[in-house]
Amino acid sequence: MIFSLLSKKKILIPLGIFIFIASFLSHVPLNSYVNNEIKKVIPRKCANDVPEFKISLFPLPSLRAANQFTLSSKCSGFSNNIVLKHVELSNRGFSFSPVGFKFNTDIIFDKFKPLEISLSIGAGTYKLIMDRTIIDSSLISELVKLPLDIEGELEVNLIASLVKNAITELEAEIGSTNLNLPSQMISGFNIPNINASPLKIIAKISKPKDLEVNAIQIGDKKSNLYLIGKGDIKNFSDSRSASLNIMSTLALKKELKSQFSFINLLLGNPNDLGEYKFQVSGRLSSPRVKSLN
Repeated sequence: MIFSLLSKKKILIPLGIFIFIASFLSHVPLNSYVNNEIKKVIPRKCANDVPEFKISLFPLPSLRAANQFTLSSKCSGFSNNIVLKHVELSNRGFSFSPVGFKFNTDIIFDKFKPLEISLSIGAGTYKLIMDRTIIDSSLISELVKLPLDIEGELEVNLIASLVKNAITELEAEIGSTNLNLPSQMISGFNIPNINASPLKIIAKISKPKDLEVNAIQIGDKKSNLYLIGKGDIKNFSDSRSASLNIMSTLALKKELKSQFSFINLLLGNPNDLGEYKFQVSGRLSSPRVKSLN
């Protein structure tokens, strides 16, 4: 009998404590506290963009934007404004790097496929992780003013850390098996439809604000188009002022080369191996191409 009562007490005491804490928290103005803390850490240029957030304790602690909102290009540094229909952060326990809490972040856009991101938040520090996250190329084109049109999906593996809103760590690997460059006009030249798969890009931060591009590969040696390159992007966090310097090598199969009648005018004559070596530099939004053959 005594052991039975003790056993029940072991269950009832923590249960009572949990009910008390839950009842207490449900009456504390957590929403006001959380929104005040958010306002303290967001940049001033984003103050008018970030909406009110609502906190929920059950079944798991979560934080979600109260309304649809627009993130301006001034705030994000991207080329265009982006409409977010739903943003929710669901707590997934404690984080050890940085020391703090870990969240699953679900983002639903107005006209793009949703994203799921892992986010860890510490004292003034954030770590963002994408693990084989699929991103539609139309979202990339909307956010970053690319010099060419792309179609398909990208698989992204990424680790990024921010301290006081500055990127201090970034490692990324981007791949695709269905990327396509539709027929388009680039720098006054008609470009035919090109299968740009497989795609692989590997990059990491080398210096503050500078991105080291360790590898770019489009196609393979069996493809009609095979391009490899590497270089860097200065001030990469602001797509409007970012500048790049990429050294590249391009090989075209005979059947595709016949559709690139202008290629020798743009890149000069190929070397003895039939390859075109060239440099891409200048603003990310309007790059220049220089032949190195």
